[in-house]
Amino acid sequence: MSDTQNPYAPPSESNLQSFVPSNTGAYQDNKLLVLTRDFESPPCYIVSGAPIPDGQKTHKKQLTYAHPAYLLLLLLGLLPAIIIILIVQQKLNTKIYYENKLRRKKNLIATVGITCFLVSLALFIAAGTTESALLGFTALALLICWIILAIMSAFLPVIKVKRAKNKIFFVKGAHPDFLALFPPMPPDIFPVK
Repeated sequence: MSDTQNPYAPPSESNLQSFVPSNTGAYQDNKLLVLTRDFESPPCYIVSGAPIPDGQKTHKKQLTYAHPAYLLLLLLGLLPAIIIILIVQQKLNTKIYYENKLRRKKNLIATVGITCFLVSLALFIAAGTTESALLGFTALALLICWIILAIMSAFLPVIKVKRAKNKIFFVKGAHPDFLALFPPMPPDIFPVK
């Protein structure tokens, strides 16, 4: 059975042009991708805009948003702030195509960074209990490596929610080719309360 006869076959690159944006639950607003609950991802990667290879699976991604002003709750303490932010944040579960190469790179940087941080913390504690300057210098070197990895991860492309209102998410980080698949956001997208 060929791909033209199989109704369950993934769309090919030529089908990208025939993708109907009005049914996707997404719009573009300048350089932001506006997602609603009905979002249906087109068959291309969100970060690079490239068409997906045949057989690529979608990855579930939960987008969450809480206004940055809620960070002031940290003045009350870490635990109350976390609890309140988890309660008030808006969530959107969606399926998108995300490059496996980029995912592996982010996971590697995160794993090495967390390992460097924990080892440097352990070495700082060990250096405090002994009089070995070598442990202190090693801990400092690992802490510097952790800072460098944190800076490197900041330059990786990332999908980030800039703001959300009424379960409508404004997402930064989508490629311009991906954004071009969606119509401009209509002015009346936000329902009047």
